[in-house]
Amino acid sequence: MAQVAGVLALSFLAALALWAFGQAATLWKPWRTRQINGLVLAGILAAAAISTSLHKSPRLSTIWTGILIAAACAGLGLATTRHRRHRLLSLPPGDEAGWPEALPDPVLPFYRPGDDPVATASLLLADIELKRWRTYRGEHPTRAFQKHSLFVIDSLLAAYERTHHQQFLKAAEEVVDHWIRHNSAWVFSPPNPFSWGDHSTALRLCRLIAFWNHWALSVLYRNALAELIRRSALGHAKLLATPSFYWARHNHGIDQDIALIQASLFLPQAKAALEWRDIAWRRLWANLDALVSPRGVLREHSPGYQLSTLTHLSALANLARRQGWTSHADRLAELTKRMAAFAANLIDPSGDLTPFGDTDRNVSALRNEALQHHRIRDPHLAYCLSGGAQGEDPGAVVSYADDGYVFLREPVGDNRCSPDAWYLAFSGASHLRGAHKHLDDLSFVLTGHGVPLVTDPGRYSYSADAWRRFFVSREGHNTVALGWTQDRVSDFPIGDGQTITHPVEDLGKVILIGGRHRMEEAMHERAVAWIRGRGLIVVDLVTHRSGGGHGLGQPAELFWHLGELVRARAISDRTMILQAPETGEKLATVWLHAPMDGRWRVVSGVTNPIQGWLSPGRDLKRPGEVLMASSLETPAVFVTEFALLQPADRLPLDERSPAVNGKITLAEGVVDVPFSAGGALYTLRMIPGEAPRLIFRPTIT
Repeated sequence: MAQVAGVLALSFLAALALWAFGQAATLWKPWRTRQINGLVLAGILAAAAISTSLHKSPRLSTIWTGILIAAACAGLGLATTRHRRHRLLSLPPGDEAGWPEALPDPVLPFYRPGDDPVATASLLLADIELKRWRTYRGEHPTRAFQKHSLFVIDSLLAAYERTHHQQFLKAAEEVVDHWIRHNSAWVFSPPNPFSWGDHSTALRLCRLIAFWNHWALSVLYRNALAELIRRSALGHAKLLATPSFYWARHNHGIDQDIALIQASLFLPQAKAALEWRDIAWRRLWANLDALVSPRGVLREHSPGYQLSTLTHLSALANLARRQGWTSHADRLAELTKRMAAFAANLIDPSGDLTPFGDTDRNVSALRNEALQHHRIRDPHLAYCLSGGAQGEDPGAVVSYADDGYVFLREPVGDNRCSPDAWYLAFSGASHLRGAHKHLDDLSFVLTGHGVPLVTDPGRYSYSADAWRRFFVSREGHNTVALGWTQDRVSDFPIGDGQTITHPVEDLGKVILIGGRHRMEEAMHERAVAWIRGRGLIVVDLVTHRSGGGHGLGQPAELFWHLGELVRARAISDRTMILQAPETGEKLATVWLHAPMDGRWRVVSGVTNPIQGWLSPGRDLKRPGEVLMASSLETPAVFVTEFALLQPADRLPLDERSPAVNGKITLAEGVVDVPFSAGGALYTLRMIPGEAPRLIFRPTIT
């Protein structure tokens, strides 16, 4: 009898445990998947019970047989259970938070749709994937992130604000309700890695607040959903305040702090509301001290994120001003002023952002609200935003050498920001941080005649695949690469950089910029001599870091990625004409002066290895031409000259002589490149480990 009682007791406990599992499983499994899993579980446990009953120990076999039979019965119960009431097991009681208060102007979300939010929202109404929260095979990570960040709320609310049609607000209500009920409780892990990701949690909380501001005043308001939103917002805030959940020294941390500040205002009666606010401000300023340089450069080194962070902080400054937090508002105003001043230099003559790092190509900066706000007080920003029609000319060269950037502008006529003006943005920016920086050290982009001549291929995506690796790699930028020097850009904190940008030397006719980049076993040094009214000469020197005549071990390769509206036509092995494919207009001549046995190769749309691709937008790619040259010499020296078409040119580009007019010498590691500029003779000298120098050579009469 005692043995039977023990079996019954153990069976009851096992059945109770599995019943609880079945109850919880209804929160994270759709009906058909749960039915199949339950039947499979029951079958496995029943088979195990039969095999255990044959065990040679009667006592052991009796006990485990009872347990497994009970488990099999629970599995059958799981298989036949269709719907159960959702339980927000992970959320604390909402009573401690009080009822939410509407914010007059939430800081986030900031991802607003384009010109026609109504059309965008109308398409979203028919998107059945919006409520598919679980991870499934083939789902793109970006798509999952956007869904769990509730990006759809932006378009729906924008459409509702414009039309006041209840269908858009009702659709937003359904998304919010469905997300909370299907992502707030789980057994082993959330339905999706982005359900409670560090960034998606912050952005989603801000969107919940934005939704509440419209919904709570509408006829759709109902107490049951209000309670869910209240409890969910409290759960979001508590998670955002957790130290282990915070991503310091990263733009995600900035958004986490902004969301937590908004939560303290949205739930002012919560016991920890003031503590949340103090935590958020303290973390935010520590984060900004590490992420933003004294001159306003975001050290993640992506113009797109420079602009988005500026937008967030400008909105937060306005919120702080309205709330009477004067000290925070003043500090943010000064910081955003410096960030906007730097952002002015990232705007090319067409009004687009320079596509360094994780910045999409062809992204216009002209409609950014934060920049439009700051242009009133920044005449240089006003000049760049207006195409030279307003404000003050920033000058021919703007140097942020300490932060790794130099910008050159040469006017067509007297306007440095006209669409036809020449623009060069040089990046020697490195702070050993992945985030949104690419391996573009010592790279530059060159724009003229209203089109990018030498461009950055773009961001492409955040997927960890071969395509992403190409768009991040040195081979995917306008620089020099070695096969074994694939420097890492992630897993390092913001700190001392591995790239140095030298101070600018302006000699009137020639402007000299340059820098050096420390690879794993090699040193890459670059000098760019900008010849006013003519073009530029680029000298690349690659040496082994240990010196002593060590070989590089791999061929050094030079890459120049051409814009999508530019094609290369060969004049000779060492001379190329860049021209517009549709009109045939000649835009520039490119000479390869060194190595002496080098020649240009044009590559486009190759997949093994990947080379010759441009990304016009997120998850998009198309073939693009790239000029390549190789060197097996040690040290490796490349000398490239670009002759740019000027309005006053009398000779066609293919009949012009290069500015490099003498023998290029390499002696004991020192490179001398002779050239002429404006009737004067110069030598560009590069000594390993030192800044490049220009030596004036007097002419003999």
